[in-house]
Order: sequence, then C-alpha cells, then structure tokens
Amino acid sequence: MQIIKRDGRKQKYNVSKIEKAVKKAFVATQTPVEDEMVKEIAGAVEQTIKGEENVTVEHIQDLVERELMQKGLYDVAKSYILYRDQRAQVRKTLNNR
Repeated sequence: MQIIKRDGRKQKYNVSKIEKAVKKAFVATQTPVEDEMVKEIAGAVEQTIKGEENVTVEHIQDLVERELMQKGLYDVAKSYILYRDQRAQVRKTLNNR
C-alpha cells in the first residue's frame, strides 16, 4: 500500500508512523501512554484502509482522530487535532512565501 503525501509523493505505508503520532498526542496531554491502546488505535486504522491501494495522509489522520474519539480519549484527540491544525498553518505560511 502506498501513502500519498501532501506534496503528492508516494511513500510505502508504515504503521509505526501512526503509532508514533498517537504516542506524541498522549505525551502532549500528559496521559499515560498505554502501548496496547496505541497499537489498538493504529490497528483499527490499518483495518479500515486495508485493501486500498493509495491512501492520503489526511485520510489516515482523520481515521486516527475518529479512533481516539471512539475510545473516549477526547483530550488526546483534541491535542492531535490542534497539532494537525498548527502544522497546516505552518505549511500554509511556508507556501505563501
């Protein structure tokens, strides 16, 4: 499976990148990181996109948000969403130069 990056490049899918991003959201909210929960969230995302040939980064991130919310991890989801927004603002600023 290929992941389509924001700039259009394709990259091989790597579940560890999802796990790393989820862990960062846990740390940002000072929520104890439960490795099993992180793997469960990443696994649920992986199951959703399984069989798709090309998946965008944005779609994966939307799925991570959904999984965090479904697990009742609202503070972690909020942190994840805010981080995505910050990164989008940075990209927008850099692209406008």
